[in-house]
Amino acid sequence: MKRICLWMLAGMMLLLAGCATEDAVGRGVQDVSLTVDDVPNRWTYVSLSAHEVVGSSSLGDTHEDALWMLRTDWDIAFCNGMIRTNSGSSGKGKGGITWTPVDYDDIENLRAPSYQTDARQTVTVKSVEIE
Repeated sequence: MKRICLWMLAGMMLLLAGCATEDAVGRGVQDVSLTVDDVPNRWTYVSLSAHEVVGSSSLGDTHEDALWMLRTDWDIAFCNGMIRTNSGSSGKGKGGITWTPVDYDDIENLRAPSYQTDARQTVTVKSVEIE
């Protein structure tokens, strides 16, 4: 099993924080950890708001890819060290992701232009913890 690094999830949660209702303001921050099984050659789709895996699909299956692109109940997906966000070429969602050399706790100002929606390119995840 591989555990997704908290900083990676925290970055995605930060992106989704802008979608919070006014009721959520002032409640404080809650740390959440999610363990995702790394199944070779299968995309694993994760909902950050529900804190759960919502499904999976076979790597390279264009029919399954098309079905997942229509769904909005997932935020990020993992397969063989690759990442998809529910945005851009991967889905109808409004997610995005950015890379920064600064530690998450040291970020003071996030510039919206630095965020990118999904594009057809290869991204390798190097930060996973193995239990």
